[in-house]
Amino acid sequence: MSDGTRDLPLLGSGPVHSLYRGFGGPAGFWSMLVLLVLLQTADGCLCVLLFDIWGERYSIFINQGGAFVYITWSLVALGVIARQTQSQARERPQETEVDKASDRQRPAPWWLLVGIGLMNGSANFCMAVSQPHTPGLSQTLLLLLGVPLVLALSWIALGRRPSKTAAVAAVLIVAGSAFSGMRTVLQPGDDQPVTVYAWAILLFGAAQLFLAAEKVVEEATFGKYVRVHPMSMFCWTLSTQFVLGWGLYPLQTIDALGGLAMAELPSVVRDGVLCTVGSGPCSAGHAAIFWSYTCVDFWCYYFGLWVIQRGGASLLVLASAVALPLQQLVLCAKPVLGKWAESFFWGDGVALLLVLAGFAIYQGLAPEGVAARRRSPQSP
Repeated sequence: MSDGTRDLPLLGSGPVHSLYRGFGGPAGFWSMLVLLVLLQTADGCLCVLLFDIWGERYSIFINQGGAFVYITWSLVALGVIARQTQSQARERPQETEVDKASDRQRPAPWWLLVGIGLMNGSANFCMAVSQPHTPGLSQTLLLLLGVPLVLALSWIALGRRPSKTAAVAAVLIVAGSAFSGMRTVLQPGDDQPVTVYAWAILLFGAAQLFLAAEKVVEEATFGKYVRVHPMSMFCWTLSTQFVLGWGLYPLQTIDALGGLAMAELPSVVRDGVLCTVGSGPCSAGHAAIFWSYTCVDFWCYYFGLWVIQRGGASLLVLASAVALPLQQLVLCAKPVLGKWAESFFWGDGVALLLVLAGFAIYQGLAPEGVAARRRSPQSP
């Protein structure tokens, strides 16, 4: 372990040396955590507001429009990275034939990156059609299902069995998420800024399985192919999601998912484009919330890939849990959100305590949490 490597099976394909670069020790770790918390807090709150303000009619367009923007930005970023890489390559020693032949030095196969995109696209579709009918507070808590799911899938796919302490922490986080998901049962008739459906909450929760699987495969990919840049994976993922989204668009004709007529879909896309510039059926406020969200979400997702590459999928989902209390406070703040503010469900209070207790146990007592804070950066 002194060389920063360990053997991990990649989805049953044999041993893989996963090289973690780390965050430069405790100072780097806590800097990463603060930045991640701020991005996750802003991203989660803006996402809830975006779907509330734009409404169910544009739920899938938001995904498609955002993906198009991200693809454009990531292609520009990859162009800049390519130029920097070429410049740095002239200053580095030439690779040996052994290095060039190594699997770890080869680009990741396209089908693997497309598979990651399919998982991401499926998750985003499930969340897009369910978000207009899922309370914002429930969304922030149900996203934490990714914690136990990533731990379980890492055990199954990567052979990394979680410690007993980490398992206890995951159970507490699951219990907290369960309280939020039972909002309509435990507090029926609660006044919400959106119409709440039980199927939507269940679908939103189910989407977390796709996201958890995506994160585990991303971690394994970074471990096996060290030359995969997070921005490259980002571009492949969003491009695949964009193509998949057009195939799923007709599902919005189902009553439960929007009930649009097939003939309406072209006009929805046209009006959605106009809304991004504050024209057509929308105001400048619609455009402002769309671009605010896309700017934050772009960096939030990219930074998440960077954290997975350096610290692993489990670290990302556990660190994201820290943003929960701030998201809850912002979403319940009427002076900030006005009519879009949520009413605080008593179960969310219980959930907050359970989730924060689980995270504190993981970071303070579990071997995985302690190791993540102390891991030093390694050279690929």
